[in-house]
Amino acid sequence: MPGAIFLRQPEPINQRFWSKVIKNESGCWGWSGQIQTDGYGIIGVKRRSLALRYNLYAHRLSWGIHFGSIPKGLFVCHQCDNPPCTRPDHLFLGTNADNMRDSKQKGRQKNIPGRRHIGENNGYAKLTWKAARAIRTSNESCAKLGRRFGVDKTCVSRIRRGISWREP
Repeated sequence: MPGAIFLRQPEPINQRFWSKVIKNESGCWGWSGQIQTDGYGIIGVKRRSLALRYNLYAHRLSWGIHFGSIPKGLFVCHQCDNPPCTRPDHLFLGTNADNMRDSKQKGRQKNIPGRRHIGENNGYAKLTWKAARAIRTSNESCAKLGRRFGVDKTCVSRIRRGISWREP
């Protein structure tokens, strides 16, 4: 029709998914789309009926494409421990407890039962004992050290004052 304006229709989610998958037959299928800070691939979805926009995890979408819906309360877990992986035979369904048990069996949890979770044994630790010792002995400002080690200046100050990262 002359003079008609055609709006670009969004690609179906399956097509968008496959355009972002990096297939590697010998290993994981990577994700070339957006990656969250925790390493998981995500893809934006717009729901027309409610005019909502939200993100889906790429590995969960992969599960849905290959195996169907994910039962309520279950996680899509990675056997390969590679968060951006979308390869269906690297994924499995499990509860949160299953996911934590898998993590522990593979040695991904830093917390050791029966021990205080200090220093490197804390699952949230960003520093090593070596870095903490370097901070303690340095003459640089807290802000500068924080930038160098990827932590807040308050963390550096707490290490210097002996509040955190005390020797075991």
